[in-house]
Amino acid sequence: IPVRGGTDAIPSLALDLDIDLILLATPDASANEMQRLVGLCERAGPPFRTVPHLSNLMNGQVSIHQVRPVSIEDLLGRDPVALDGEALRQGLTGRRILVTGGGGSIGSELCRQIARANPACLIVADHGEFNLYQIDRELRQAYPDLEMRSRLVDITDAEAVTTLFASEGPEILFHAAAYKHVPLLEDQVRAAVRNNILGTQILANAAYHWGVDRFIFISTDKAVNPANIMGATKRVAERLCQSLDSQSRTRFIAVRFGNVLGSAGSVVPLFRTQIEQGGPVTLTHPDMERFFMTIPEACQLIMQAATIGRGGEIFVLDMGAPVSIRYLAEQMIRLSGHQPGRDIAIEYIGLRPGEKLFEELFYPSEGLGATTHPKIRVAHAQPEAAPGVLERALEDLEIAVTAGDDALLRSILIGLSPPTGGLAHADQRPGA
Repeated sequence: IPVRGGTDAIPSLALDLDIDLILLATPDASANEMQRLVGLCERAGPPFRTVPHLSNLMNGQVSIHQVRPVSIEDLLGRDPVALDGEALRQGLTGRRILVTGGGGSIGSELCRQIARANPACLIVADHGEFNLYQIDRELRQAYPDLEMRSRLVDITDAEAVTTLFASEGPEILFHAAAYKHVPLLEDQVRAAVRNNILGTQILANAAYHWGVDRFIFISTDKAVNPANIMGATKRVAERLCQSLDSQSRTRFIAVRFGNVLGSAGSVVPLFRTQIEQGGPVTLTHPDMERFFMTIPEACQLIMQAATIGRGGEIFVLDMGAPVSIRYLAEQMIRLSGHQPGRDIAIEYIGLRPGEKLFEELFYPSEGLGATTHPKIRVAHAQPEAAPGVLERALEDLEIAVTAGDDALLRSILIGLSPPTGGLAHADQRPGA
């Protein structure tokens, strides 16, 4: 078969040879290379398809023969994560591992990856019956020899949490249960505080009492200079974990990262639905940027951070460069075979409550230090407030939750915001 030219010749060759389909057989292409190739294919005109990513081929999830449309994950994902397999085996194999929020986007992927590490027992906890049923069925089919427990548990129910720990005896806990939808939580402060802070406190106290070895708290970039209720609750939960670490044999570790592509309630499924309906695709602001990584990459790095941590750290995952949400929307429209602005309209609807134009991954005062993994850095903890301040604030939050006093809850959260600025300005670029 003659080689007609390099990839730069795709547009001209597609025309000269009357090409019907372009196949991108480049499973190890980087996101930047995929962006370049897709741009050439779009100029050429014919439909184009790709083979699965190299990481999926290597772990046996798919076959090289499975041709599929190019996805937004191909354009925004990064190189496969190189994991320290020996450290993961030593840290997870043969251990009793509990995942809260195990039916959610991050929690369910954590369960899949932990299952491959041969734990002694995987305990999946979630308060959503259908989500728990789905991940239970999937894991039992994929790993018939896995010892597994699926438990319907609300983390704010202290009695249920105590029963869970007493009966299952977890050694390692990945805490992924959280309310996370920013605009929805802005006027539901009580629900956000009760779940994200008090629920975390109940779990953390149980881990302390029952001698759990490691407690890994899943945090977010929105905890940095929080401009919304969700971010503020996550920041308080980070501080809670750091405070308990100094008092406990349990190693409390926080892992902070940005958005994950395709997670429940995120922008990618929303845009996909809007495109399927013929538009318009709604954006809040033309300058909005977010950090993105794929769900599998985030979970791989969470597991690696769990093996690195010695207790008290806030690990920050390397998210790469922030991505323009406008670029994301335009590329998704093009990948669907349409042209933005011509076939599918884009409308700007303004920032929603609690949204920031730009997110940050760490406070300037924290700095970042290297770890043994190139994609995981550690944020140096800021000096805590005077002893007892956090404990008294947590007691006040519990009283305000019981009273249903949203105004008081909001006031306490603002008081607990870091000294670098309280609730940040929504339109302030990091470092401004």
